Order: sequence, then structure tokens, then C-alpha cells
Amino acid sequence: MPPRFFTRQELLAAGVPANQLRPGGTFQRVLHNLYVREDRTDFYTLVDAALHLAPADAIVSHHTAAMLWGGIVPSSSTIHLTVGPATLLRMAGVTAHRVKDRTHVMLNRRRVTAPMRTFVDLAVNLELVDLVIFGDTLVHKNQVTVEQLRAAAAVATGRGARRARMAAELVRAGSESVRETRTRLLIVLAGLPEPVRQLRIRDETGAVRTRPDLAYPEWKIAIYYDGDTHFDSTQQRQKDNVQREWLARNGWQCVTIYARDLFNDPTGVLARIEAAIRANGGSARVKSIAWQRHFLVMK
Repeated sequence: MPPRFFTRQELLAAGVPANQLRPGGTFQRVLHNLYVREDRTDFYTLVDAALHLAPADAIVSHHTAAMLWGGIVPSSSTIHLTVGPATLLRMAGVTAHRVKDRTHVMLNRRRVTAPMRTFVDLAVNLELVDLVIFGDTLVHKNQVTVEQLRAAAAVATGRGARRARMAAELVRAGSESVRETRTRLLIVLAGLPEPVRQLRIRDETGAVRTRPDLAYPEWKIAIYYDGDTHFDSTQQRQKDNVQREWLARNGWQCVTIYARDLFNDPTGVLARIEAAIRANGGSARVKSIAWQRHFLVMK
């Protein structure tokens, strides 16, 4: 159930001391003149507070809807609501979008734009890579299918429609993490062949020995992404080393990509992948500079 909201006047009239309405007090202000008990303040409280103050037909949309659906998007400092074109909604902490399309679904008693609609809406605000990441996470959480995203993007019009279609074509089922999606997009936007996701590599007994994030089985190239915190675990590090030594003994080239590489030296990442492909007899090369519009190039 949504939390119970109070105005400052209601709390003072009920005998709540004014010092309990300050930061650290029993009641916290969430939006405008709206307070809740301190132990009820979280993202969902902010959403419900915005809906409480907004017109009754307001719909949660854009970044806020994306988060309610469990998608991963860049953070936003405001709650996003969609209202009718004739509705004026001005409130600190709320971004209002005035549109004619009032279609929505109910999610935990909240009026929310459907996942496909949210994807198309965010095409106006998000960069291509971030939009694909959002799409991948929606599909991974079974909120929508790739086909549904592409169908919604295909009929989209106006600002963002072209980006929505480009992103939908790059969304894949089976992507398991943001890091995997970012790495895959760097590779694909550079014109290299699209690698296989989560390939199960088996040993001579048929047992799965390892499952790299991305791979080129035809050239025996395994690509792993390791975040900066990955090697905090000595046990995990040892396990990874044993797996990659086994791959090397069996003719595989391993390319390990760290977070700092992907964000600071994408040119170097692509060069290492190219070198691994050449080392195992492949001829694929970087053919496009399109990736440079989406990934930082360090000189």
C-alpha cells in the first residue's frame, strides 16, 4: 500500500513538534509540502508522492517507468510523469511530459507506460548505447520480447523514432549484464562480426568448462569482461585463471577486458580483439568508426 502522506499544516495541527519535520526528524519532506514518516522514504515513496500531488490521470513514464519495470537507465534527479496536452504541471522534483497518447498499464496500482512505450519514449532522451542497455535489461527480466520492442519502434514517429529503431535492432535476448551489452556494442559498431553471447565451451567429456561473456567459436576467441571489483575474490581469480589456462591449452585466444579499458581505451580493446582473431587465422577487421560517437576515444 502507498504510504500515508501529510502536509506540514496537518502534522503541526496534530501536535507534531516542528523540530520533527526537519532533516533527521520523525517526518521527512519528500515533495513540495508533503511529508511521510522517516522510515518510509525510498524511490517508491517519491513516485507515490508525485502521483499524490499530480492530476488523477497522471502516468508514470520515461526514466521513472523504466526503473519501475526493472530496467537499467542513467539516473534522473526527478520523477517523470506524463499528463495530457492541456494539463499544466509544475512541481519541484517532477518532470512533466505533455502528450496526447494516454495509453498505460497498471503496475502495482500505479498508472505506468508499458515497457514498449517506455522504450520508445526514452529514445528522445537516451544515447543509443544506454537505450540498448535498457532494452536488453527489459528482455532479460521478461518484461518484453525483442520482437515487441522492434514492433513498437517500427511504428514510432516523431523525435527519437529513428534511434528507437536502431536500438531495437541491436537489442538481444540472453544478454546478462550491462558490461556484456557495452562490450558487444563496441565490437558491433566497429564493424566486427557480432560475437556469440554466453557460449558454453565444453571439455572432452561434454561438461561445460567455461562460459565467456562473448566468443567467436569459429576462431576460438573467448572474450571476458572483468569489473574493477571482480578480483576482490581470490577464489574467483584462481577459478578464472584455471579456466583460461585450459582454454589456452586447447587453442583458444582469451581477451580479458577491464572496466577501465572499455571506458578509457576502447581503441586498445578493439586492437586486442583484432590481434586475437588474426592469431587464430581470422581476417575480420575494424571497418567502421561509428563506435567513436558512442565510446570515449583517449588520445
